Amino acid sequence: MGVSNGMENVIFSLCTTSMNVSDIENMKRDVYGFYLSESTISRITDHVADDVIT
Repeated sequence: MGVSNGMENVIFSLCTTSMNVSDIENMKRDVYGFYLSESTISRITDHVADDVIT
């Protein structure tokens, strides 16, 4: 996927705080200084959620 496990965890944690994908992308870009598309963030949250459920 090209995103570290640490970043996956950050994105998933933010998702659990009721932030929407757009909010997560904006915050991540401001704090970490790089861009991920909203679709990539959605795929990450889906991937991590699947790991949590199974």
